[in-house]
Parts: sequence; structure tokens; C-alpha cells
Amino acid sequence: MSSGSNSNKNKINYIQKLTEQKNKINIINDLQSRGLDILEWKRLNLIQRTKVVQFYYEHNHSIVNTKRAYRRFFNVRTAPSTGAIRSIIWRFQTQGSVSDLLRTVRPRLAFTGENIERVEESFQEDLEPSTRRRSTQLGLSRTSLRRILKHLRMFPYKIQMVHHLRPQDYAQRQNYAIRFQQLVREKEDFLNRLIMTDEAHFHLNGFVNTPNARIWERQNPRAVHERELHPIKCTVWCGVTIQGIIGPYFF
Repeated sequence: MSSGSNSNKNKINYIQKLTEQKNKINIINDLQSRGLDILEWKRLNLIQRTKVVQFYYEHNHSIVNTKRAYRRFFNVRTAPSTGAIRSIIWRFQTQGSVSDLLRTVRPRLAFTGENIERVEESFQEDLEPSTRRRSTQLGLSRTSLRRILKHLRMFPYKIQMVHHLRPQDYAQRQNYAIRFQQLVREKEDFLNRLIMTDEAHFHLNGFVNTPNARIWERQNPRAVHERELHPIKCTVWCGVTIQGIIGPYFF
């Protein structure tokens, strides 16, 4: 199946959804204009709706007497609103029932064995493209693609960013920690003389946007992306001491 035909089907499905939603809104507005409450009566169970119809006809179509009979029968202080009672009666008169009608479920045209196989093969070839780009390549909607990925038990895993450490770096880190502990023991005001710093890097090449980059797999691949300690970038630096804030500086 070509991507063009899939795209046309997606457009048709989208138009059908909008039409169904518009029809539902029109029905609700029509009921409300006639004093009917379609939302409240749905909160009543089948026995309560049936009793409303019974009391309504027993009391000669009187809404007030229907409410009184309802409160006495169920031993409650509040009864359904006038709009809810009218909605139940309107449904009984037009459909012959007060129960919810069975909803017709539209078949999922995109959730097929062929599309499931296509999605699985595409992720075996390339794990990294986003669902938006992948859905465009496969001619599927993002909703259908996500539904198929869930069926395949594939989840997006985040790429971890780690510093590229050389063999001599491990010894330097250990020596730094030992020296730091010695200074804390030897100088009482050492911690008050510290400067706490932080920086934000704007990378100019080879940067992986970890909040957006995902790898779709059935199990966490523990993927990492090594980068140089000093890549080409613009850095914003700021420091904090006991006296106040230093910076920010751009370099």
C-alpha cells in the first residue's frame, strides 16, 4: 500500500471523527435548548431511570410529583433535576428504552498485521527517528503508530550523556577527593571560602538533544553517547558564594 493512499485514509478518518464530534455537540445543544439534561441522567443507574418513567406516568406527567415520589421511594433528599427527568422521558419516548444504546466500534484500519510488520522492520533498521518522522515515512498517523508500538511492547528509552574519561582521569578524580577531605579537616573556614558554580553549554556541533532523542526497543539498551570533555560551544557561567552571586559570564 502506498504512502499516498494511507495519507488519504488518515484524512478521511480525521474528517469522520470531526463529523461525529460535531453531531454529538449538535445533539447536546438541541437537548439543552428543549430543557433536557443529557449529562445528569447518565449518572443514574437503570433502576433509577426506570422508576422516573414509572412515577412520571403514574402522576399524569407531573415533574414535581415525580420528584416527590422519587425521593420517597429511594429515601433520599435530592431528586433528579427537571432537565434530567425530561431527558429520560424523551429517550423512552423516542427509543423505547432508558438504557444506554450499544455503541458501534469503528474497525481500526491501521492496526493490521501488515502494518505491525512494517513498523517492526522499520525500527530494526533505524531505532532513533521520532514517532512524528516515522509516522510520515510509514504513512500512518502518530496515534496508530503509538498503538502498534505498544502492541510490540516497544518503549522510548532516553540516551544517557556521560563524559568521555581517559585512563588517567580516574586517578585524578581519586586524588582530588582525598585532597578535598584533607582541606576540610585542616581549615575550619574552608567551606565558607568555596564558590559553587554552574554553567550552561550551547553546543555548536555533535550535540544530542537527550530530552527528545529516544531509542525504541523491547528492553532498555542502556545506550550512551560519548562526547569530548571540551567540545566547541558557547558557555554561560555563574557562581554563588556566601557573599552573593558572581556573573553571569558568556564565553
